[in-house]
Amino acid sequence: MVIHPVLNKLSRLKCDGMKMALEEQLQQTEIESLSFEERLMLLVEREITQRNHRRLQLRLKQQTACIENIDFKSGRGLDKPQLLSFASCKWVREHHNILLMGATGTGKTYIACALAHQACLEGFSAAYLRLPRLFQELLIAKGDGRFSRFMQQLAKIDHVLLLDWGLNPFMDWNSVVIY
Repeated sequence: MVIHPVLNKLSRLKCDGMKMALEEQLQQTEIESLSFEERLMLLVEREITQRNHRRLQLRLKQQTACIENIDFKSGRGLDKPQLLSFASCKWVREHHNILLMGATGTGKTYIACALAHQACLEGFSAAYLRLPRLFQELLIAKGDGRFSRFMQQLAKIDHVLLLDWGLNPFMDWNSVVIY
């Protein structure tokens, strides 16, 4: 069998996991003892694993903070058991919200990012949105007819971090008609 065209087609289909698994199978002599279905299942399982890994890496790419690095000793009044309970991501599964309040520079954004990182590790998606920029995007999306699509995209995100509340005056939403 000429294997190079198959490998090339797997690359074009972006089935890198299957391609790697097939290349490995070709190097193993004992693989012949498996049936076609068993070998195919190994290829498919490898592709699924590879895609899940890529998704996780993509979600974690922007996540630099983590729960393990939160400093609980620095007099910020953090409730360690409460914060560690958030690390279970039960609140994400139950569609609850967390509001972090405190003075500037106390680490609210870091904690939010650490929770997002943990959510990504648990398989959830996360996005950072600065509130002033989100409001601008909503108005632009409304103006160019993308509002519904924009809202649908936001709704697909499991964990949304809304940052910079109250830094700018809130706009008068009574004058904005959203339908």
